[in-house]
Amino acid sequence: MTRYLSRRLFLMVPLLLGVSLITFILLYLVPGDPVHSLVGERASPETIENIRRELGLDLPVHVRYSRWLGRTLRGDLGRSWVTHRPVRESLVTRFPVTLRLSVLAFTFSSVLGVSLGIVVAVREDRGIDHPAHRLLIAGQSVPVIYLCLLFMYVFGVWMGVAPISGLGDGSLRHFLLPAGALGLYTAVPKARMTRSAMLEVLRQDYVRTARAKGLPEGAVIWRHALRNAMVTVVTVLGSGLSNLLVGSVLTETVFGLPGIGKLQIDAVWARDFPVVMGCFIFQALVLSLCNFVVDLAYAWVNPRIRLE
Repeated sequence: MTRYLSRRLFLMVPLLLGVSLITFILLYLVPGDPVHSLVGERASPETIENIRRELGLDLPVHVRYSRWLGRTLRGDLGRSWVTHRPVRESLVTRFPVTLRLSVLAFTFSSVLGVSLGIVVAVREDRGIDHPAHRLLIAGQSVPVIYLCLLFMYVFGVWMGVAPISGLGDGSLRHFLLPAGALGLYTAVPKARMTRSAMLEVLRQDYVRTARAKGLPEGAVIWRHALRNAMVTVVTVLGSGLSNLLVGSVLTETVFGLPGIGKLQIDAVWARDFPVVMGCFIFQALVLSLCNFVVDLAYAWVNPRIRLE
């Protein structure tokens, strides 16, 4: 186990280096001069040149990357070109908002998705199976931004059950609509994968044997089928949580929540490269840690899986 943990942690290093290098090169290849976004088009050439020299934009890209990497390894992600605030401080301030939104959406989507997947699988070719399956396929094609706008209009404007924008006092009411929209969007793939995993297990010989022995249907479903289908379910749940943590950009932007996603999209529009790099590296680290936890959960769910 210790050898496996060490190897998994070691593999995060080249992953983070690759993400940082690709992101840095893509930012370098973006057309336009970020200095014009900071000072405007009417600034004098001398002012533009001084700012470029101050920000290090006059250096070759490999020199800029090596300097950025050296500072990052020391824990210094630099300062925002727009607000002059340390990037690390901005990430620490914004992350609790994204974490709370993700946890609420993850809880809602997991309960709804897994429960619906189990019910539909148990009632294969009966009752709600075919209508629910068609609805899940249709639901997976709906963009999350449409669900956000729908939730804002129905529950925020029409019914008035929750605020439609902003963090307010940070209470739970301000997270209901974004967490509901994001949770419903991510519940669909969880329901489909749970249904597929359950159907595969329910067709196994040991499930038919358990039923032939006269075990109650509830015991067959929960003790035998679901437990063996949990490896696939855990994979979906783990990837769903990581996707929520790093992929809530649209939801935070639409609802005006000051999280990591909103910080990232604002930095992209402002061409604030240090903040963009900090957000991408932070998200890559979160994604790697979530996948690491999912791999460890396999052994807990199914002890037959050997971590070599």
